[in-house]
Amino acid sequence: MTGNDKRARGSIQAAYESDVEEQSRGRSPIGILGLLVIGYFWISGGIYGNETILLDASPGVSLVANVAIAFLYGVPTAMVAMEMASAWPLDGGSVAWVEVAYGPILGAHNTFWLWLAYTLDGAIYPIIAAQYITNYWNVWGFYNPNNSYDDVDLGIVIISMMILLPLTLMQMRGTEVLISFSFILAVLSLLPGLIFIFWGLEDVPLDFFTDFELPNKQETNWPLLLSWVLWLNSGTIALGSLAAEIVEPEKTMPKVMWILIPFVLFINVSPLAVSWGMDKNNTHYQPGYFNVLARTHMGSWLGWMMLVGSVLAQLGLCNAAIMACQRMGYFFFQTRFPEVFSKKQSGLFHYLWIDDSRGVPAGIILLQNLICMVCCFIPYGVLVECIVLISAPCFLLMLITFIRLRIDHPHVDRPFKCPGGLYMGVLMILPPFALTLFQFYVTVKDSTAVFGVPYFKAVAFAIVIVLGLFIHLLAHFIYSFGNVGHQRLVTESDPLIQS
Repeated sequence: MTGNDKRARGSIQAAYESDVEEQSRGRSPIGILGLLVIGYFWISGGIYGNETILLDASPGVSLVANVAIAFLYGVPTAMVAMEMASAWPLDGGSVAWVEVAYGPILGAHNTFWLWLAYTLDGAIYPIIAAQYITNYWNVWGFYNPNNSYDDVDLGIVIISMMILLPLTLMQMRGTEVLISFSFILAVLSLLPGLIFIFWGLEDVPLDFFTDFELPNKQETNWPLLLSWVLWLNSGTIALGSLAAEIVEPEKTMPKVMWILIPFVLFINVSPLAVSWGMDKNNTHYQPGYFNVLARTHMGSWLGWMMLVGSVLAQLGLCNAAIMACQRMGYFFFQTRFPEVFSKKQSGLFHYLWIDDSRGVPAGIILLQNLICMVCCFIPYGVLVECIVLISAPCFLLMLITFIRLRIDHPHVDRPFKCPGGLYMGVLMILPPFALTLFQFYVTVKDSTAVFGVPYFKAVAFAIVIVLGLFIHLLAHFIYSFGNVGHQRLVTESDPLIQS
């Protein structure tokens, strides 16, 4: 390990310890109930928006895809997150673990890609909420049921931005204001979905389990189906970012995971089965159609509850995603350019970029939400595919990091350890690794044109690579003057180096 690498890792560790100290001051550690609430929004968030699965695949294929990926993808990634969080309980989760294994350069690229994925993720949720609102009222005639997932609806974009504006103002008041409502949001958003499910369970048709073909000889949209189902099961990794704040993560995280994983599988599959018993025309299953079915078959009161629940769920999900990428960006710049943030500033610059009394400076909050508003112009389905496409390298890197840390640091205490030795660990990560590679392949080779650009996903992916390389060269140029970002020296007690 080079001296610069050690100093950079020492700077990162110092920032982590500072963040943990600030976050824990006056706040109780996260226990099982708190982690369940947070995990609910990160891993599921409810039934809303999952209707499009039946638009792109038959009921039988949808069922098999959800069950198979939950066990082959969701469970192994949860096991990886639990082991590494117990061994390296650092804020940042996979961002920190990659830097422990490979150093700050690859860690910086990993942070950039994850930041971008979370940014696109934050744009999806207000779009889903807008779909539900326009589906229910057909506001200003904006809703078009014939829109494909590649279409951009101006009305949806406007309503999405209107949803992001008050959320931005709430974030400006500080994270405590938002976190205090998490439990209420979870209950109010989950209740209508559970009523919808249990009301219609007795009418689930048998052909939901046996029908493996779409009508009119339509082909299964594998890129979107895989992107969506993998996305629904990818939230287990995010819980690792809270490891430093969780009470006994080696005990709390497994209990929470084994509750959330089967519950999320139930939430993902059961509303599809219930809705198929009400309407077998798959072309109707646009985002927000669960709401329409609830209003039509069960009463307007449930339709209203579903509408409110969907909007509240998307607010919670959107806020979680945006807050995550805000902190990724702030953490990245704070650890790389500590002298900029440590200087005494005054006036507008201090308010926008230095004062982090809200959790992060106001400028980062405003800039991040502005970027999410711009992303609302990207078609809904394309956003889903691009998120999984962009985050795929980070996910693969995290799986490799799991094996790398077992090889390089076999003696580090792992209070929770996946069963078996090194070879069993390799076998465990093979299914999620292969699924991610396959999804990456089918998405990149998709020739669908968006905004008149053929192979839009592949082009977007190439742009991200070029942008990442540009940022790397820019950072290298800045580092070459004054050794920027390497001011905090590592100590012998640094656990990242000691381990």
